[in-house]
Amino acid sequence: MKCEAAQKKLVSAIEAKGNLALRAPILATHLFTCAACRKEAQRLRQALSVLATEKPKAKVPETMASNIMQRIALEAPLQHPGAQNPVSFRDWIVVGLILFIALCTLPFSSESPFVLIITVSIFLTLYGSLLIGSHLEELAEHFGLRQ
Repeated sequence: MKCEAAQKKLVSAIEAKGNLALRAPILATHLFTCAACRKEAQRLRQALSVLATEKPKAKVPETMASNIMQRIALEAPLQHPGAQNPVSFRDWIVVGLILFIALCTLPFSSESPFVLIITVSIFLTLYGSLLIGSHLEELAEHFGLRQ
């Protein structure tokens, strides 16, 4: 085993309980023969034991994590608007018009006009929901609904 591979497996092997020679015999053999990796394993054991025994000295307010997450949620969409809306508003309108024209040109029988009404209603509802849901920020800003 090379030192690089051994050091990648070292953390999980040391954190686990039990005999290292039984759990990972190849790693144990490498640590026995390689002084550098053996020193690294010893440093890692010491660091993990210090982390396990020491308690945090500073108290963190309970609401701090929720406040940080709220700030991230508020600022993230504004910094990367393209990540939320990969398709532009103009493209949505063009595709919607093309699909609507195609839907209107489909032959429907006059015996059951409800099929046409139901089909167009379902199409418009789904398309409108996807359009509004994917461009909510833009529409709110356009219609002055942002505070």
